[in-house]
Amino acid sequence: MRRRALPLLALIVLAVAAVGCERAGDLIPGEAADATPEATATTANQAPAAVPAAPEVVPEPVTASAPAPEATPALAPLLLPTELRPVAAAGEPAAAAAVEPTGDADEALDDDQPDPDEFRAWLARSVVQVLVTDPDMNPPVVRDGSGVVVDVDHGLILTSAHVVDPFRDDGTRRYSQIAIAVSPVPGEEPVVTYRATLAAIDPASELAVLRVDGLLDAIGSPEATVSSEAGEDVAGSTGGAILVLPEAEIGDSGMLTSGDSLLILGHPGLDPSGAVTTQAVTITEATLTGARGDSRLGDRAWLKTDAWLPHGYAGAPVFTSDGELIGIAAQPAYDGAVPVSQVRPLELAARVIEQARSADREALFIAPLSHPGRVPGTSLAAPGDGIVLSAPQFAAEVIEEDGERNLFDYGRSFSWRTRELQYEFVAQGIPNDAIVQEFWYYYDSFQDHLSSTYRWTRGPFAVVSDRLASANPSGIPDGRWTLEVWVDGPRRAPGRAYGAVWTPTPFVTGLRFGSTMSRVEQGKAEPARAGSPQLLAFFDYQGASTTERLSWRVYRNGELAYESPAVPWRGGESGTWWVGLPFEDGLTTGTWSFEIFFDDVERASGSISVRR
Repeated sequence: MRRRALPLLALIVLAVAAVGCERAGDLIPGEAADATPEATATTANQAPAAVPAAPEVVPEPVTASAPAPEATPALAPLLLPTELRPVAAAGEPAAAAAVEPTGDADEALDDDQPDPDEFRAWLARSVVQVLVTDPDMNPPVVRDGSGVVVDVDHGLILTSAHVVDPFRDDGTRRYSQIAIAVSPVPGEEPVVTYRATLAAIDPASELAVLRVDGLLDAIGSPEATVSSEAGEDVAGSTGGAILVLPEAEIGDSGMLTSGDSLLILGHPGLDPSGAVTTQAVTITEATLTGARGDSRLGDRAWLKTDAWLPHGYAGAPVFTSDGELIGIAAQPAYDGAVPVSQVRPLELAARVIEQARSADREALFIAPLSHPGRVPGTSLAAPGDGIVLSAPQFAAEVIEEDGERNLFDYGRSFSWRTRELQYEFVAQGIPNDAIVQEFWYYYDSFQDHLSSTYRWTRGPFAVVSDRLASANPSGIPDGRWTLEVWVDGPRRAPGRAYGAVWTPTPFVTGLRFGSTMSRVEQGKAEPARAGSPQLLAFFDYQGASTTERLSWRVYRNGELAYESPAVPWRGGESGTWWVGLPFEDGLTTGTWSFEIFFDDVERASGSISVRR
């Protein structure tokens, strides 16, 4: 990797605490009945171990040999007309201005032991702060996180999809503008500089790519006007021409193993109370502790770390100690009060980056609009308590090492007489002392002796990992096993696994339409009318416990108007769900038709006539 020199300025070092994400217990002897072995849960009535509280952050400047900031001559702004290339011709990517080391700096970086502070300062130059905003709100910043430049020529920034999710849980729009703030010099406070648009989202990996397409003077302002070298005043929509930040060097996340050292660079995040806090790029040294997966993405859907980072690190780049980008830090769901601890491996980002790179710059990207899945089986919006649980995932095997349980061979259907059924789920936002219940069912029969109730002691984020095991050598009884997780009353997450038995086929009925979903009445919505900002299609379903993907097509007067990407199915076995299509200028008149697909197989279709 080629390393470049920059003036040495201070970065803030962020302390981290290890997050205990392991849940273990001794096997409880099973009971035999009619020669059929019964399974046993390993944690009945046992509370999980407590997670240590995050340590107080004590910022320390990175030692540098450069002159102190007050002794440094005044720096020109990051963006100057002389730094901008001429506006590119239509269809041609514009070249970005580059910051190149010169003279002795080149020699210093060619040394076998380059200055670590200088090296990290260079990495920080590719990191940006992502601010999704609504100028009509107070404060105007709706969500904030971090991102990293991955393609200068096309002006692309990779981040977490949760930070830039354009829709609320009820289907309405969340924000009107994406602002990008950058630090002209690493260690300084970021300044709102760019306007960006959503270029691509991958619902499976929950990664998103933004495209810088203009300059901003301030949040809520129109794009700034810049001058090209030709002397013409032009709009800031010049593709990569205005992006004068270095892009990260892409690494191979597939080569990582437990124990590898990581560098995570990001912005701490705005204080939810509105208090003014430092937002300069900070750097965290972390260690890779393992991986976890799911039945859709395989065994490496997430990388686990020992970091405990503030919410502003959502979307932050994760580098190897050599400075290669290998992942994006992310939360399971956006929450300004929950730490960031895990990483989406970069191998999952290749498709979404290429999608953004090859997209028509003038075409409007339409993000998939569907139920977020916070309340499994119901079309209602999520409760406002901030508790989010992922659906339990099941696996056939586990490696237990250094207190970590790393599952592999994820799936929903398993072979005859599985000895142990490994499972895990992610819990976010559960307050300590909340009552958590894990209820097991064999077919429709409640298994009281396998179920457990305990008080939560693991803090705002944890991975709960355990096993369903049998003391009988013949293994767990074949059949349908269901795990439901309830927290402080409501059912939060169901999961189902099948052992050597037939799995159901999804069945969808009752397609109906509306505009904005109800927050209090399942399956109900405001009527769809011309001018509505979105059109929602509700449907009832059964037998969807093994469904992995949901997608839909929308037609207007028989012509294809939209085809969604596949989104992860989070609805469980049965219930009511919805998908939709947003509109920039409102719903137009005509006959609108939806086709609903589960795992790429059409399961339902229906139409609505919209009149003035």
